[in-house]
Amino acid sequence: MGHAWMARRAYLQGNYYWALRSLGRALHYVQDKSVHTGFMFLSHDSREEAIARMDPPLEAVVRGMDMAVSSPDFVRKCIIKVRPRRNAKDAMYEATLYSSAIFASVFTSPGTTERFLSDYRRAVRRRRLRWLSAAGTIALSILAAIMFDSPIIVVPGTVMAAAFLAIDPHFHRLKGEAEWFGVR
Repeated sequence: MGHAWMARRAYLQGNYYWALRSLGRALHYVQDKSVHTGFMFLSHDSREEAIARMDPPLEAVVRGMDMAVSSPDFVRKCIIKVRPRRNAKDAMYEATLYSSAIFASVFTSPGTTERFLSDYRRAVRRRRLRWLSAAGTIALSILAAIMFDSPIIVVPGTVMAAAFLAIDPHFHRLKGEAEWFGVR
């Protein structure tokens, strides 16, 4: 996933050499993941050799391109769906399908909908309120520690504030999507 992110960032910056290079590495890992390793990795190389003699199925390329969605969540789901296959033909089909889908997802023009932008702005505003709430929680715990002359009281307040900021999956998902589309 890290290489797909590097490819997307390079693509958004117009650096197509690094975009292709990073995506090539990402797709190599996807394709490697589709080949079953066998007992103690003994049959992986022979299965790869069998696949190397095959042509990628056009149907898998078209299907992968058609199912592509420009989104980091989509790329992540594709990577998770790849399973090692013992049969070389099945491994080639799966590797081609998901490689095509990921390629199309990464190299789709950066475009966002107005709805996404408003959702993202709303999430950023809610995130600022979370920061204010976290700061208030820490301030209250410091005040309580001073009042009760017990510095240990600061610890639970700080932990609560950190958890409050860390547990915000909606914001983190939208932030990832925004970065994927080049939105600041």
